[in-house]
Amino acid sequence: MTDPPPELAAAVIAISAHDNHWVTHGAGAFSLEGTLSLLDGLDHLEGGLLRGILRLVTAGRRLRPGFEELPLVRAQETVLAGSRMPYREWLTTPDAEDPLWRPMRLGQALERVNVPILLQEGWQDRFVDQMIEQYERLRRRGVDVGLTIGPWTHVEVVTRGAGIVMEETLDWLAEHLAGTGRRHRPSPIHIFVTGAQEWRYLPEWPPATTERVLYLQPNGELGNTQPTPTAGPSTFIYDPADPIPAVGGRVINPRMAGYRDNRELEKRDDVLTFTSTPLNEPLEVIGNPVVELAHRTDNPHADLFVRMCEVRKNGRSINVSDAFQRLEPEKSNGTIRLRLDAMAHRFTPGTRIHLQISGGAHPRYARNLGTAEDPARSSNLAPSRRTIFHGDGGFSRIFLPCQLVDERDTVKY
Repeated sequence: MTDPPPELAAAVIAISAHDNHWVTHGAGAFSLEGTLSLLDGLDHLEGGLLRGILRLVTAGRRLRPGFEELPLVRAQETVLAGSRMPYREWLTTPDAEDPLWRPMRLGQALERVNVPILLQEGWQDRFVDQMIEQYERLRRRGVDVGLTIGPWTHVEVVTRGAGIVMEETLDWLAEHLAGTGRRHRPSPIHIFVTGAQEWRYLPEWPPATTERVLYLQPNGELGNTQPTPTAGPSTFIYDPADPIPAVGGRVINPRMAGYRDNRELEKRDDVLTFTSTPLNEPLEVIGNPVVELAHRTDNPHADLFVRMCEVRKNGRSINVSDAFQRLEPEKSNGTIRLRLDAMAHRFTPGTRIHLQISGGAHPRYARNLGTAEDPARSSNLAPSRRTIFHGDGGFSRIFLPCQLVDERDTVKY
């Protein structure tokens, strides 16, 4: 629905996307886990909310054949056998302008709606980038809009987050429907800052920040100084026959989603890691970090997955933000820029900033087969050898949008 009905006086929207093509193919690769989980859930809506959550909890086991088998189209006849859900159609239609997606791309509604809207999300939900875009587009038009983002996954928004979500919903509706005239929300943005473990109101998103640059070093460190021009590279081999598994992050399945310990994943030879020295003072990263990689691959059909983690004093490596990109074959060598997901996190003294680099995160994003063949219908695989340069061949670095925290542990705006 792109035309709001005249009766609409206010709205509260939670964990929702306005462009289903973006959800399915927006990263350039098919969102295998998210799409299969979504369609499996939609196929059983009649069971109600509780049964829906239980299906999500067991989805990893039930849908595993669809995640592992090739070609991907087989899942329509295996894990979705007998279903009327359009898995095959969504999988085999990557073109955003195809008529299939027209009724599922509702961005025009953001240009037409004028009623007050409250948006509610979780930092680890699949749709947070879409909801931030909704906020930004409505805000630019002068619509009365609020955005709340808590430390939640998709399911946790309505479980762990139920208290604050319901309280803010009732306040918003009381103001705009009951006509109390009382605004409980002092600022449009209400976010939870992980690490600091506190809620915070902001006048805008993203807030003003100072850029800090860390360089990837050939010895696996993240440092403030640029490596020498003769510094050697780091390398790994990506093998689609043994795809790098997705651990935590913005996925639908609650058993796979959210903040997770990445140490087992980082033991793999095909996952590079770069780590800072322990911080002497708190550092807040609020916004979208950007990773710039001097990259080379011997196979132009390649993906990149980068992830920022916090290494805690006990050694646990916990993900806070990441980015994925399916590279265009003709642009797979050279400087690659990846914009990480929006985040708000405080790295406390003694913790370390940690960066992963790998060739995928399966089945969150369907593995790159390494060939020019149709990724939906092919089973042929080809590996790729990757090189990340640190001096001789280029420099690699991460740009952090930072806010300083003073000795009283308060943010300097």
